[in-house]
Amino acid sequence: MILYANFIATYCISGIAGMFVIKTLPSIFRDSGMSAVQIGWFLHIVLLPWCLKILYTPYIQNYRKTPTKTQTLMVGANLGLIVLVALSVLLDYGSDFVMFCLLCFLIQVALSISDITLSATGIDTHITHYAYITAIRVIAAAIGAIFGSGMFLLLYGHYGTQVATSALVGMIAIFVLPSFFIHKLAFISSFEPASTSALTSTSVPLKSLKSTLKTALKENYHKIALILLANLGARLGMFMIGVFLVDQKISLETLGLVFGLYSTFASITGGVIGARWGRRLGDKKTLMVCLFLECVVFIGFIWAYLGISSHAQGILIGIFILAVCVLNIKFVALYAVMMQYSFGKNSAMDWSILGGTEAFLAIICPPIGGYLIAFYGFGVFFVCCLGASFLALLVWGFLGLKGKL
Repeated sequence: MILYANFIATYCISGIAGMFVIKTLPSIFRDSGMSAVQIGWFLHIVLLPWCLKILYTPYIQNYRKTPTKTQTLMVGANLGLIVLVALSVLLDYGSDFVMFCLLCFLIQVALSISDITLSATGIDTHITHYAYITAIRVIAAAIGAIFGSGMFLLLYGHYGTQVATSALVGMIAIFVLPSFFIHKLAFISSFEPASTSALTSTSVPLKSLKSTLKTALKENYHKIALILLANLGARLGMFMIGVFLVDQKISLETLGLVFGLYSTFASITGGVIGARWGRRLGDKKTLMVCLFLECVVFIGFIWAYLGISSHAQGILIGIFILAVCVLNIKFVALYAVMMQYSFGKNSAMDWSILGGTEAFLAIICPPIGGYLIAFYGFGVFFVCCLGASFLALLVWGFLGLKGKL
């Protein structure tokens, strides 16, 4: 129960702070007149920690040798996060762009430390329940999104920055509490020698980061390529959806409801469906179904952009909700596979390598999307997203039929 409570609380925090950074702030920036290129670079900078975490994961892996030290990492990261979010109230959305980049970068560092520590703990203690842990991750993050995006935007629109930020800090502080009890966990396999690792056929010493990366890339380049391809369309498209919705004259108050209430329902639904489909269809087939649905979603965005329907705004919100649901189904399937690959005595490092591969898309796609939107418009942007998802569907389908996935 302690493990599940910490997963729920930690990913509620991740949903609160993560949505504040990658959805709420870009929407406010756009409403303040910031260009799509600037917003793209903002997202690029603040998501860098999720790709660079492989550089500090060895230190985390070496430090978290006991449940007490695991607790120290969790509590320290969460308390640091509270301070950083509180400091955002001192900044101005229109003029302090560089400071927001630095502050949000540090927020993501704190979130990544919690993710590495807790994910490795989950890998070590619950070897047969990855899909359910990943579903909990999705559902908890969706609940957190209510506060990080929906509640914040509604309070910001009615009462201003100070009230909205204070409410955000208060919610994070509540969810920090379970991390004070993680020292009571009994680790089943943590730090015990493992005969095999799904990521590396031979165990690689933690002190040799270069050797670890070389082995992982050499033996798993095809898996890394498939992960990159599977998420390219979604990563390219979803980070800029808030900008698109603002450009379609949807108010920040309405966005608060969409990002908070509606998308939370879609995320929870996606988490539940992802766990069930993963169990019935298998994770790879679930991913292929999601790629097909992604293509449908991007066709819908193109339709809404062209204004074919007289009810374009309502259809656009409906498509966004479907997109969130599909994205979370895929997340459950993909991350369950990544957790399986990461089992072994270097679980934290293996998890960071695979997670960093997927995060690589998160840092390169926003600026690419920003330039596509600035120079060619949203029509071309969504066509590119559609093309990426369709290519991934073809490749995954072909390799699936050949039995090479």
